[in-house]
Amino acid sequence: MKNQRKLTFNPKRISAAGAHRSLGYSCTPFQVLEELVDNSIEHKSTQVQVTMDDYANCYIVEDNGEEGIPTDIFLNRYHTMYAEKKNRTGLGFFGVGSMAFKAISDVRITITKNNDGIYYSIWDTSKTIDNVKGSNIELKDSLPKALEKYVRPITRFLHHEKGNGTMVIIPKPDKEWGEYNNPIEFRSALNSRFEERYRYFLYLDGKIDKIITRVRTSSDRQFVYPILSKNILPQDHLKYERCGITICTWWDSKPSIGKKMCEIYLMGVKVGQTDIMKKGARKKFVPASASERSNIKQVIFCPIEKIHLLEANPIKDGYGIKKKWINEMRAKMVSEIYEKNTVLEADTGSKQEPRTIPKFFENIPALHKAIKSNNGKFLGDYVLKLVQELTDPKLSAISIDRKIERAATPTQNNGENNE
Repeated sequence: MKNQRKLTFNPKRISAAGAHRSLGYSCTPFQVLEELVDNSIEHKSTQVQVTMDDYANCYIVEDNGEEGIPTDIFLNRYHTMYAEKKNRTGLGFFGVGSMAFKAISDVRITITKNNDGIYYSIWDTSKTIDNVKGSNIELKDSLPKALEKYVRPITRFLHHEKGNGTMVIIPKPDKEWGEYNNPIEFRSALNSRFEERYRYFLYLDGKIDKIITRVRTSSDRQFVYPILSKNILPQDHLKYERCGITICTWWDSKPSIGKKMCEIYLMGVKVGQTDIMKKGARKKFVPASASERSNIKQVIFCPIEKIHLLEANPIKDGYGIKKKWINEMRAKMVSEIYEKNTVLEADTGSKQEPRTIPKFFENIPALHKAIKSNNGKFLGDYVLKLVQELTDPKLSAISIDRKIERAATPTQNNGENNE
């Protein structure tokens, strides 16, 4: 430890308004991790890893951002509870992401490799917001005692991950994983959210190699799961562009179960959703009915600098679009798509009447919960196909119920990865 030198931190005290804006919204652990991944993307990372560590009882987000966190930012704004952004050109445009850890823990540990060296900080906000400690790290020395609990992930990050980058460790206050029984179940739910959020970005970007989630179990076994890319747009869709905002709308031949929403994307990342609208009485815009929206898909692509037009909240999950021209075009596209396709179905006779549930399946609660409508009728042909596949005289109602529950749960990758 001969070469260690203490760092002098200068965190700014926050105003009441800043505190309200940063922490006045309730974040889930999922949202905290999404905000940290967004920050990694903004800082030109080509690889992002999110770890649910049951062994060290923490969440870890690490990246290979080309500059790490520059030293001047690390000593100042990075340890400010609300950091006003100098510009609005990235996903973290509200300056909240790196401070969202407060929704999980009072403590945030950060290790960053930048052009000046390797530094760490431990920010403990349990009593005061300016309690920050840290120093530089020399690779030839052993880790500082405060970091020894996380020696395995930190050692891998420092010695095996080349180049600059940042690792954020959020210690968990207890051994629970929210409503999930273990980190593997939590990871499965997180992967579903990540694939919804980042699949189109991964398809479009070409600059980021991968986003992966990792589970480290209490027995110190590790599993790795990649987030897959996907093009969300079909070849045939309506498109409207104005002021940098693009609205795409199309007809989906498979009707949806549940309330379908208009999805909102920033930089290719799905950040939220809002109602699919139609024009109502007195020229007002109202949510489309269930039948009108069941086959319609709509997405809005918005550049960061135009986000104010969508009325986003600081954690980017709530939108109240008030611009008349945006809602007018959204409603017009919905009406055009709906009228065109319902007329086509009526002409061709392709629209099928829903069929009732066979008596045998009336005692299968998972089936009813997943697919039953108000009148006890199926909502989609793919559900009928599922029923047909499960119609086996050797299967009891209970075993069929379990099969349906497993089918509704995202599959888990059982491939073990030892780094």
